Amino acid sequence: MFRRSSVIATLILSACATAPAVPPDVAAPPPTVDGAGSPAPASSPQYVTAPQPDGIVGGPRAALLAKKIREALQARGDQAEPDGALAAAATWLAGQRAGASELAIREVALRAGFPGAVASAAAFQVDGGDDLWRRALGDVASNLPITRYGVHVTPDGVATVVFGRMEVRLDPFPRRFRPGEACRLHGEVAARYDRARVYLTRPDGKVDETPLSGRTIDVSLPLSGPGKFQVEVMGDGASGPVLLANVPIYVGVNEPSWPAAPARPSSDDGRPVAPADAETRMLTLLNEVRRAAGLPALTRDPELRAVAIGHTEDMMAARFFGHVSPTTGTVESRLQRAGVIVSLCGENIAQADNADGAHRVLMDSPAHRANMLGAKFTHVGIGVGVRPGDANDLLATLVFARRPPPPATPVTPAVATSFVSSLRRAKSAAPIRVDPVLQKAAEAGIAALKGDGPVVPDKALAAAHDALVQESKRLHVGHHAICIELVQVLELDELEQDHILLQQPPMTVGLATATRQIGQAVKIFVLVVADGAKCH
Repeated sequence: MFRRSSVIATLILSACATAPAVPPDVAAPPPTVDGAGSPAPASSPQYVTAPQPDGIVGGPRAALLAKKIREALQARGDQAEPDGALAAAATWLAGQRAGASELAIREVALRAGFPGAVASAAAFQVDGGDDLWRRALGDVASNLPITRYGVHVTPDGVATVVFGRMEVRLDPFPRRFRPGEACRLHGEVAARYDRARVYLTRPDGKVDETPLSGRTIDVSLPLSGPGKFQVEVMGDGASGPVLLANVPIYVGVNEPSWPAAPARPSSDDGRPVAPADAETRMLTLLNEVRRAAGLPALTRDPELRAVAIGHTEDMMAARFFGHVSPTTGTVESRLQRAGVIVSLCGENIAQADNADGAHRVLMDSPAHRANMLGAKFTHVGIGVGVRPGDANDLLATLVFARRPPPPATPVTPAVATSFVSSLRRAKSAAPIRVDPVLQKAAEAGIAALKGDGPVVPDKALAAAHDALVQESKRLHVGHHAICIELVQVLELDELEQDHILLQQPPMTVGLATATRQIGQAVKIFVLVVADGAKCH
């Protein structure tokens, strides 16, 4: 039974050699024979999210097997359709004389034009092999639906099944382009998601995200120069961001000849994976690609690893795959519950044959690549587990974080005000003006935080409000719409996410600061009293 590979990522914030140019209407190089067995399929000229015909191949025995599969999927709560692209992958799998890796099966499905996720697969004798495909289906996380399948049965009774997931509807789009053209994506993600995300990895390795506000996708991705680009669509909902489609497109260059991936990763010698060794290997691979990109290495962090391994064990025990756990919530919740204080965090999860395979699928995904090469991250915790059973799959969680050093100099109100002014200039917002009445109110509020007692934000906000009322009465002045907020950050860069300070309308403010040692971290408190802003 083949072992599968899958990835998913979340980010909380926010060079390829080229071959001779080939126009989009010229087919890729003819397929060669994979060393494991059957010839690879020719590449489809386009990616298609609608089910392709001929999803069940092999006559009456294939039809009977497909009927059993549909019944099993319905019992699982899934409604799935046969798909010719997955049947093409199943046909290729049937011709292999040795085991095929999940990367190879996914590559065959991609070449057949399937942009969705390949979830699992099985190869067996059609008579008496039900337990193998049922086991393959049972290995799929319960929170990820199976919406497509492909079946192939050979004349001598070898059956192969490939299960897949397609939760995005897109108009067909080409696999190859000319430089200067654009890749247009039009469609929408499934109803269980609130909004879509679109990512693009350029040939230089940089990742672009196109922000979308809802489920509808209507974007045009510029393809300025030659090279391989990677296009990815994700859905974001109650379960967090989920990878829905991830495909390469070739702009003015030849597509690599088959096989693009080895039949079995070279580091997989069939022995059980030691989680500690896999974690070390993944950290080594991660820091190698960061150094190649001119980025500093990430430091191994025991506290982050504890959070990461906790989530991996939770996914294994509850048989789900995602960022939002039924018991622990999001990665932010897990970090907060563990008392880990960071200024920025992100999370990747991956499932693969081994550490090298997990690293590869993460780097091949634009959204996950953005986390792996996040310039602001300083630390990482990697938690690996191994699923029991024949598949022996490695399941990994990577928790990325920024742990900034304590401020080298005191963060005075003047320093904070200057920093906010520079942020507003960068966003072409009108400058702020410090008002003496508002400033006195802010200073009264921040004074309530001083001392060794616990931080009580409501106490600080109330003190600022009372001081504002008293000072306004004393001077007989009035104000329009007043917002009072207390921001806690580890470094001023975090103010880039503040709702009030970066609003476009001109405003007058009072701004006061304080620093406090909270556990092992030094927190910066910024109390803002703003006139002319819309309160969050």
